[in-house]
Amino acid sequence: MKKCLIQKTTISNCIAVALGCQLFATPVFASFIEDSTLDVKLRNEYRNAERPSASDGVYGPEIDAWVQGFLFDFESGQFMDTVSIQAGTYHIEKLRADPEKSTRFYLDGHESFTINYANLSLDFGDWANIKIGQFGTDYRYGSLEYQIPLIEYSSVRTVPSLNEGVFYEGTFDNFHLYGMYSQKYAGGYYQEWTDEGFRTDIKLAPSGDKYLIEVDKKPSYAIAGVWDNKQTMLSLGASYQEEMSWQVMSRGSHTWIDPEKGFFKAEYVGFYAQPIGWSQDNNVDDDTYAVSGQLLWNKERVTVMGSFGQVGKKLPGNPEIDTDIGFSFDQSIDRNHYDMFSWQIGGFYKVSPSFDMGLALVVTDGYEDRDHDVNIEGLGANLILSHTVQDGPMKGFKTSAILNKAQEYRDGSSLGDKLDYYDIKLTAHYDFSLF
Repeated sequence: MKKCLIQKTTISNCIAVALGCQLFATPVFASFIEDSTLDVKLRNEYRNAERPSASDGVYGPEIDAWVQGFLFDFESGQFMDTVSIQAGTYHIEKLRADPEKSTRFYLDGHESFTINYANLSLDFGDWANIKIGQFGTDYRYGSLEYQIPLIEYSSVRTVPSLNEGVFYEGTFDNFHLYGMYSQKYAGGYYQEWTDEGFRTDIKLAPSGDKYLIEVDKKPSYAIAGVWDNKQTMLSLGASYQEEMSWQVMSRGSHTWIDPEKGFFKAEYVGFYAQPIGWSQDNNVDDDTYAVSGQLLWNKERVTVMGSFGQVGKKLPGNPEIDTDIGFSFDQSIDRNHYDMFSWQIGGFYKVSPSFDMGLALVVTDGYEDRDHDVNIEGLGANLILSHTVQDGPMKGFKTSAILNKAQEYRDGSSLGDKLDYYDIKLTAHYDFSLF
């Protein structure tokens, strides 16, 4: 009898396997397997800097980190032309980190870390593509087609930005509609999945190299639209988070080409936010804003750009309100202190099809405190070098270096009347597909 049961079980298992193989061989399931992709991104990054205005041990003032990132993104084909799966894992391995210096969020304190994500994607055609679970929201990484106001966040760390919740995208000719419900986020400055909401407690870990944060959970809601006809792009977004804030933001650009004068691109970004509830109780000011514009010109090997930015009050009681969104860039000094104005001018030259070099200068003028007792006048210079392999087995392999030197004058500041900065960032990136 026992032998008979074993035989029946074996036969049942074989039938189940055969039926499973047969099922996945049908046209309905074939595309689910055959159209699957697995992309790999290798990121080697080194950062060494001194930022005297960051003196808490977590943000600085001395920074040293060398990491290797292994980033895997899987996407299945569609089942019944509708359902697909996206999943990935991002591992950051510590190669070196001075234990006496900050890693400034390149590592989890001074340790390696891994972030995993997965979502179910439902494609109902142009009018609705919905992701449920954990998904990328990083334009520079390639997660999104546009810099969607108050949804997109381009990470400046090895791991791209991610959110957990529901993401909607609909395309209606030249108009794109987006919506997001987010209950957690990860990537960028965050080495693990972190709840949305206001921070009820924040303290240093016993190691002294990272924060331990307790949060009262409050999900975030955002909606945005983008209109794009390939020459002109206009976008508008709004977000709301209970006890935290409501925010509105707009981006736009226009490009034109003159056969004799070259390529031109004008861009703007505008932002306004108000803290509410708990956040308002922890801020002296009722609102803040940021505006910025940039003009870029390119002809043959030469590119020249100029930009400006103006920000309002700094709201330390709400870290989710971020006014550091302007075009003016510096590797060291901030452009979003109290009532700060910044401007920048820079130029780039394409030495060869694979090698580019550029120099950008930035000037800042604002205040360290809301009462304008300490004026900040900053000057920074950024030398940018990049090389990209154009052909051969390593085609697309890109290396870059940003070398920065900056100064700030803060007469009467507790940090000192003159602050000297330097920053070195070296990267080597290589992307490829396994299938």
